[in-house]
Amino acid sequence: MKKLYLISICMGVALAFTSCDDEVELSSHQYDTVVTFKQEDMITFNFYNVNRDVTQTISINKGGCMPGTEPTITVEAYTEEELAAYNEENNTGYTLIPADQYSLSETSYKFGATENFKEIKVTIKGSFSDVASSQEGDYILPLRLKTDQGTVNKDKNVVYLKPILVTPTVSTNNEVLNNLAFDTYESESLIQKLYYDFYLDATNEWNFKLKFETENDVLQNAVEVFNAANDINYTLLPTSAYTPLEEVEFTSGVNDNYLPITIDATRLEEGDYLLPIISTMVGANFNIPETMYIHVFVYNSSGELASIKLDGRVTASSTHASEGVIENLWDDDPSTKWHSLWSANDKYDPKYGVYLDINLSDKPLNSQVQFGYTTRENINNNVPHMIQVYAGTSKDDLRLIKELDNDNGAELPKDPAATYTSEIISLGGTTTKLIRISFCKTYDHSSYGWGLEDLREQKGTRYPSVCISELNLSGR
Repeated sequence: MKKLYLISICMGVALAFTSCDDEVELSSHQYDTVVTFKQEDMITFNFYNVNRDVTQTISINKGGCMPGTEPTITVEAYTEEELAAYNEENNTGYTLIPADQYSLSETSYKFGATENFKEIKVTIKGSFSDVASSQEGDYILPLRLKTDQGTVNKDKNVVYLKPILVTPTVSTNNEVLNNLAFDTYESESLIQKLYYDFYLDATNEWNFKLKFETENDVLQNAVEVFNAANDINYTLLPTSAYTPLEEVEFTSGVNDNYLPITIDATRLEEGDYLLPIISTMVGANFNIPETMYIHVFVYNSSGELASIKLDGRVTASSTHASEGVIENLWDDDPSTKWHSLWSANDKYDPKYGVYLDINLSDKPLNSQVQFGYTTRENINNNVPHMIQVYAGTSKDDLRLIKELDNDNGAELPKDPAATYTSEIISLGGTTTKLIRISFCKTYDHSSYGWGLEDLREQKGTRYPSVCISELNLSGR
């Protein structure tokens, strides 16, 4: 009777140790000593692609109703065959981390009589980043717990270490192409200072630098590649026109820094120049920004641009004939107007909205262009709110040369009978036989209350429209 009483006590102790979440099937020998992994079965962690070891700590508990026992536990990895069986059972496709890419601080440990807790360190070697980078898929390291005394909790006898390969990235918020314009006639200063901000997307534990290309041949080649890709003819910005591109240094604990660049157009002739910003990294192998460019446009606004007669040159993607025909745009009468369709319109374009094409095939431009328009009289609805200007040799090779958006400070007029003249826009030295003025958004400032409308979208049976009374174009 006494023996049965003691057994009952041990069973109670064993159940108290395992808790409701760690139930084990007990037999006459299983409640003496129970060992378990403390962690959940799947342990995921970031493994930065920086050729540096990463160590994870796994914990092993010893319990049961006979704490004085001294079991020897072992920790061993799955074999390839065991992982294959796991993948099939769980519909996964894990790859086993190679044995030479990790180490365990101990694979076997004998608990002392008074010990109930043991930590083992698992180190994934820095060279694993090369292994993981060379093959797609997820790697995993399953570790099984065994003991020579008592039992192992069957629900916590395996942990899976899953490193997530992460390559830190140095990014920037700067645009890929930064456009600067210098008017040698009106500008008070022909000097502008820029700042290129760079930041690391991980807590910085490293020391590294960003360096910037200075070799003239490399920069010239980058300009030629840019010109070919964009069908333009920019000239490499001479080194005398900008300050040296200094290294940007990141030390441990510093996550952001910047590159200052001063552009001095004082001694530049009129034309289009390009400075490629090509970065390389020293001290690490992170992702870095793609090549960026500074476009420097130098012009003199005192020189007259030739006015271009529009009669016979302009076609519209959409016209509401009863509201106003295209010929009204060059009749020098601000009381007449051109109006695009506002209902049953199948002429809108999801990219260009409603647009005017100006044919220059008999009088090509290659340097600069400027346009202007007048809003309709008497009412201020359907006024341009966002305009994009495209240039090319035909409708099949158009490139965006200017975007004007009131949401970004363009100041397109809102009032009736108001006149707008654009700044002088560079054509990049390329032959231009077609100018497309694309009306992307308009605004209704009248009592109709339609507000901002996108001409690249249909709204039920009604199509947003645009209306102006006069148009002019000049260039050279």
